[in-house]
Amino acid sequence: MLRKRKREGTHFLETSGGMAEQDKAEENAYGGTEGRDAMYVKFISSDDFEFIIKTKYAFTQKKLKDMVLATPDVTTLQAQLNFPSYVVERVCAYLMYKVHYTNSPTEIPEFPFSREVTFELLTASYYLTD
Repeated sequence: MLRKRKREGTHFLETSGGMAEQDKAEENAYGGTEGRDAMYVKFISSDDFEFIIKTKYAFTQKKLKDMVLATPDVTTLQAQLNFPSYVVERVCAYLMYKVHYTNSPTEIPEFPFSREVTFELLTASYYLTD
């Protein structure tokens, strides 16, 4: 599950569909980003989009885990990533891809991305590599 939304002050504009009531119900049913053992992590892009991804995907990269859990009194699992939203979106998609295909008995397909973002994805991967 990956949810993307634009922050504007204290209001959010959903960009992935769905209503606020539905999102609140999902958060109550599946857990949110509150607490050190939360089910989800929130990444905030440089252009203020939020990406909510399962902790098990986000924490496959030690650097991301260290960024999120940087202080001992963490109350919300979140981290600011200094990349635009289209890069953070592909990073999140790759984290899910990585978990899905790790130890997979099937042939691993090539990870899809557009040529236009190659350099920025390479920069992000270099920055986020353990």
